[in-house]
Amino acid sequence: MWHSIRWPARTHRVGSACICRRSRRWGRWPARGLNFVPSILCGSWAGIGEVVAASDALGVAPKAALQTLRKQLGLVALPFDAPWMCTEHVLMWRRDRMLHPALRAFREAARRCEAETMGVKGDPAS
Repeated sequence: MWHSIRWPARTHRVGSACICRRSRRWGRWPARGLNFVPSILCGSWAGIGEVVAASDALGVAPKAALQTLRKQLGLVALPFDAPWMCTEHVLMWRRDRMLHPALRAFREAARRCEAETMGVKGDPAS
């Protein structure tokens, strides 16, 4: 999964790892199914890491996959742990870039969504 405020400029470098669907939307919900299908699909965690490294995209991966991506691509993990979360999340971005406001907003939205799912009352960030 990835998130970016604009299309990755150097995605052609990872064209073999990712499939781009020509669309102005971020993705779609299938007619029969509950899983969101993003506009870019990557067949491996390495593909996601390459998109993040080549752009201002945000990647989400399990911690085990992130260890390899850190070594190979120089990505860093944004600590994203909270006791109320029912799943573990890792947010990745380039070490030499500042944390983008869109990433901050995404992080807070994910925390709120998870808190609502778990039925937590109050501010989940506190």
